[in-house]
Amino acid sequence: MQHDIHPKSIRCNATCSSCGAVYELVGMYEKPKMTVEQCQSCHYAYTGQKRSVKSGAEEKFNSRYTGFDFSKKRK
Repeated sequence: MQHDIHPKSIRCNATCSSCGAVYELVGMYEKPKMTVEQCQSCHYAYTGQKRSVKSGAEEKFNSRYTGFDFSKKRK
């Protein structure tokens, strides 16, 4: 068998951007640090509690179309 043909595995710290939890992963990653959007501590599928995170675009849309009735039929 040939020696030194496999890539090196490194330890990587994955940080959750919504709750700040840090997880240590071992594998063939490009960088030793990464950020994930949601982890098992805050994802809806694992917790069963839905959280609403409003972005700037959603707030802008809601403020622009507040009071507009979408149920009216066009002629």
